[in-house]
Amino acid sequence: MEKKLSVISFDDAQDSESFAVRNYSLTNSLTPPPASLSFDYPFLAKGMLFGICLRGETKLKIDLKEYLISPNSIFTVLPNQIFEALERTEDHFSECIFFSVDFMNMLPMPRDFDVFNKMKNNPCIPISEKDMKELIEYHSFIMKISGRNDRIHKEEIVKHLLHALIALIASLYAESEANIDLKANSRGEDIVDAFQKQLMEHHRKERNASFYSDKLCISTQYLSRTLKKITGRSVNLWITEAVILEAKILLKSSEMTVLQISEELNFPNPSFFVRYFKQYAGITPLKFRER
Repeated sequence: MEKKLSVISFDDAQDSESFAVRNYSLTNSLTPPPASLSFDYPFLAKGMLFGICLRGETKLKIDLKEYLISPNSIFTVLPNQIFEALERTEDHFSECIFFSVDFMNMLPMPRDFDVFNKMKNNPCIPISEKDMKELIEYHSFIMKISGRNDRIHKEEIVKHLLHALIALIASLYAESEANIDLKANSRGEDIVDAFQKQLMEHHRKERNASFYSDKLCISTQYLSRTLKKITGRSVNLWITEAVILEAKILLKSSEMTVLQISEELNFPNPSFFVRYFKQYAGITPLKFRER
């Protein structure tokens, strides 16, 4: 089946009271576009999201790690990463482009293209004003061509333009990494990084602190002390945050019932899940979904 490019443009600035974001989605006929890319609630990326901060500041959380975004900075969320916007200034405005995994697979990528590892390790980076202008020009031109229904071979043109954009982004991440004064992590920082990776992989099924300490071959007490010292949060608070975040994503981005979500997150029954969610989120799951 021929894959046709679909470009969806929607502006959350008019409807959202929290975050002003103009989003564009690039996908194909075999992959449905995201229902929303609103910054108003957390979501699990089913593709790649690239953003440019044009004004103001916002604090983002990607896979439970916090980052501050300001003008002349970019951020990238990779497939299967959890994204959440925490705070923002009133004048914040970002422009984002989203493209699905299937669409990414259609693009020619060099075998040694290591940009995705760089993006995962350091998803938010500052860039120069000159680089910022170039990115905006690329981004605007892609959107301009995408809107031309009379352009022959439009899909191919957009794919090649997007490939050029990704190459430009890759060079910015490579230059940023080269400019970072690399230092060896402490033992505690290594433990935090390893714990967060395990938490992102297992939080749907495992809420016991001992499970994660066993994975890291350390005691639960040592894990909790290390997390508290470096992050200011206990191991149980980290686990709870990951579970609540996942529940919010499922409530907002799926049509799963409360029963199905409770089973997906390994709760003994829906009533326990509702009490757990209300205790930490302040409202019931259904109220959160309606809001």
